[in-house]
Amino acid sequence: MTALEIYTNCPSLEVAQEISAYCLENRYIACSNILQHVISSFRWNGEIENETEFRLIMKTRSELFDRVESAVKNLHPYETPCIIGIEIHYINDDYKKWIYSETTT
Repeated sequence: MTALEIYTNCPSLEVAQEISAYCLENRYIACSNILQHVISSFRWNGEIENETEFRLIMKTRSELFDRVESAVKNLHPYETPCIIGIEIHYINDDYKKWIYSETTT
């Protein structure tokens, strides 16, 4: 059993909430956090861009990464959204069990 934290940056609170709600309803994730006002700087189409975004962090199990990734790609307005999964190596057992009880494969 490996717990996973997946994050993506969204252009608005509404997009972050829509992705979160879809993933929760389908039991792809156990919970999410939305952090506001992340300042992102990046190169896009040869230009340097600076955007204010919302970071959506979702907790799940590693075997559900593909489902969350697919949901993000389908619901996200960006052509190339950032979708990064990080394995959680240090986690208390009760929380890990809760993540597994709230998600389904």
